Amino acid sequence: METMETEPIARRADLSKEFLEKQTVEIKTRINKYTDRNRIKEELRQGDVSGYIMHKQTNVVPQLEKALERLYKGSYGICSKCQAPIEKERLELVPGADICMNCIKEKPRRIS
Repeated sequence: METMETEPIARRADLSKEFLEKQTVEIKTRINKYTDRNRIKEELRQGDVSGYIMHKQTNVVPQLEKALERLYKGSYGICSKCQAPIEKERLELVPGADICMNCIKEKPRRIS
């Protein structure tokens, strides 16, 4: 298993080193998947997924890269809005998550 490039300065007590290493591998895998030119070319040949690919490259990849930074700094899993722990289940589903579910629920919705 790949190890983290630098140890976090501090980490949440409820997130084990193994969990953080697993998240690091998952994040790097997703970044590679969303930026792999050969894979993208093949997907484009199979159908019109250009909007999906563009979304992943312009929105998801930067979020994942920021999550890697947080992993290396030791702030991964801390809500950027309220500083509370982000739910472990949420981090497993959305490795690039930077806000907790409570803050998502409080997020004002746009009226169209």
